Amino acid sequence: MNVRDILAKERRLSQIKTYIKDLEVGQKIDDVFVVMYKQMVPFNNKPNEYYLKFTLKDATGEVAGRVWQGVFSLNDILRNDYPVRVRGSVVEFKGALQINVEEAQPVSPDEVDARDFIPEGPYSKEQLEKRLDGIIETLPKSPGLSFLRRVFNNESIRKDFLLWPAATSIHHNWLGGLAQHSIEV
Repeated sequence: MNVRDILAKERRLSQIKTYIKDLEVGQKIDDVFVVMYKQMVPFNNKPNEYYLKFTLKDATGEVAGRVWQGVFSLNDILRNDYPVRVRGSVVEFKGALQINVEEAQPVSPDEVDARDFIPEGPYSKEQLEKRLDGIIETLPKSPGLSFLRRVFNNESIRKDFLLWPAATSIHHNWLGGLAQHSIEV
């Protein structure tokens, strides 16, 4: 399961103790984030030696992450689009915060809440649901209307449609983004 699969899960208790927006230089971290854009990068001045460069994400933002030691073992644990518990320290590098990761453990997507990793949208689920139902009810009787009613009377499809973002970045990339975009078009 990856981040997209997390969205289909019921609300879980938050595992996050400190959100990215609250990080401070010198802080010790033992928290769950989603890994993005991971790369193994060779050192410029050390032949055949590498470090890991990646981004850690939660619902409040993103922060650079680095692994300087134990690169090959942590490379297998830090998987793009998956949650991971990281232990390390917050440092400042070139004017931006960065987490230097010392240890990492995979976290099952079943143990996390999507709302910890994907930002809230401008509309509540209830507002989106009311608008969606209103649009469907104004449509004339047709095979298309029958189809929409069958689809959105399925509670599993309806719940996911109202929760999922429309994309992973840039375009309606928040909870409820798929429904919001569909309603707006």
